[in-house]
Amino acid sequence: MSRLIPENVGKSSGVRYEIVLCQHGRGLFDVPQQQSCIKVLYVLRGQLQIDVNGNSCIVGTGDLFVVLAEELHMITSSSKDDAAFWEIAYDQELLYSASQSASDNKFLFSFTISGRLGQRLFTRNTLVESRISSLIEDMLEEYENPEFCSDIAIRLFLCQLSLWFLRSWKAQDEEKDLTSINDIYSMDLLQKIFTFVDQEYMNKIKMETIASQCNMSYHSFSKFFIAHTGKTFPGYVNEVRLTKSKILLTTTGMNITEIAMEVGYISTSHFIQRFKESNQMTPQQFRKEFNK
Repeated sequence: MSRLIPENVGKSSGVRYEIVLCQHGRGLFDVPQQQSCIKVLYVLRGQLQIDVNGNSCIVGTGDLFVVLAEELHMITSSSKDDAAFWEIAYDQELLYSASQSASDNKFLFSFTISGRLGQRLFTRNTLVESRISSLIEDMLEEYENPEFCSDIAIRLFLCQLSLWFLRSWKAQDEEKDLTSINDIYSMDLLQKIFTFVDQEYMNKIKMETIASQCNMSYHSFSKFFIAHTGKTFPGYVNEVRLTKSKILLTTTGMNITEIAMEVGYISTSHFIQRFKESNQMTPQQFRKEFNK
């Protein structure tokens, strides 16, 4: 398989995305894989067979297919000649960065819940009629011929694309999956949890306390949160704190220690470690990249 990857793929944003042109003759493109990112496959020519969680789908020229985060999938070319497609992969954190409200975030968790959403295949005709194909072409043009603030432009394109997916699913009577996940009680409970974290992230948050407020045991709450979001509760709190820290890094003159304390980390070293794990750079490097 040929994967053409420019060196500067989404590196400067701190929020990961990758756009790759894949080309291959008949046969398996890659080994079965499972990734934490959202993956969009846009076929340029040929025909693909995409297997997701044991279900197969044929994707033709001009079609688009969505693979949700954490889904086991495999891509095979079923064309007589070679096939080519754009693989657009992006971290769901990019969407959370674009929307900070708890009421919006509950919808974005739809991208992390394997098997909950119906339509994954969007045909060429659907894309043309909705003008989404033009959006994709514009994004790829920006990617191949970057201009000033190209990284911001691509992130905005990806947010628009994700919004279109959400609205398409809602229009196809997927409201239950998008709004309540399992039921209205679960949605309301998650929204209360998101709101609490958004208001208290700067303080010490004990999962035992949250579990008690939700009338659950520690282990029941942990299972509930993972089942409905695809994330651990401590992992979600960490993501919120890191997002808030990026705002302070880029909009204030606070030093790293002050920012670490402001967003709820117990030490500067812990903050730097978590930030680097998530962004592949230190907070100071992130600030320098932003101010270039």
